[in-house]
Amino acid sequence: MEKYPYTPNPHIYSLKKYGFKFVPSVLAFLAGALLIYFLFPRESIVEKIVDRPVERIVEKPVDRIVEKPVEKIVEKVVEVPAKLTSEQINSILVFSKITDTFKHEVGIMDKAVYPVLDSKIKIVVMGNETVFSMISKSQIQSRVELVFRRSGFKIVDADTDYVNTIIYVHPRLMLINNNITLSGVLSLEIYQQLTGVSGGIWKQVWICSNEYDQSITYGSSNFYKIPELFENLAISAANDLSRAGETPLLNQ
Repeated sequence: MEKYPYTPNPHIYSLKKYGFKFVPSVLAFLAGALLIYFLFPRESIVEKIVDRPVERIVEKPVDRIVEKPVEKIVEKVVEVPAKLTSEQINSILVFSKITDTFKHEVGIMDKAVYPVLDSKIKIVVMGNETVFSMISKSQIQSRVELVFRRSGFKIVDADTDYVNTIIYVHPRLMLINNNITLSGVLSLEIYQQLTGVSGGIWKQVWICSNEYDQSITYGSSNFYKIPELFENLAISAANDLSRAGETPLLNQ
């Protein structure tokens, strides 16, 4: 048995002793590897540096100026319309009444009369003295006044009080047959003060809004009935004046 010098690792010792036997094999392996490396093509990855523009967003702090609200005092001038005078107010009322007129039906006869202002009326008895020598003027006056008073009207003096309505009582009679017969027309007329326009001129005018009459031929024995006939005419007139202003609107 061959004795070897002492070594702490026997495997390393054996490799030194017998390693030369493996040298040809190692050289052959390296030659084959080099041959394969150079003979066969291979893909090589080459990293190429390309310059590309890159958008960089850089946030920079910006100092913002915050405007504080400023209170502004604005002086506003408001034009206040002047107060209308009484004349202007009356003019507006008159104009509105005029335009309103065209909305109503046309008034004729009993529908043509206007309301009595403050319920005040005047009564005037007219005629010639020859006729009044046959019939009593005062009796005609008193009978007609009584009718209007019973209807709620106030009889005022013709000279001192203003009214918009006057009742004219007129016996349009003539004496015939040797003064023993009265023949003609008994007339009671309602006259009212209105505002009229013609040719661009405005005026206050008195017009006969309605008339009530009756034809008679009485002998002297019937003269006493004439005041009563005027009383009947006054009743019709008072009734129409009491309903004045009730004219209906057109198409209603």
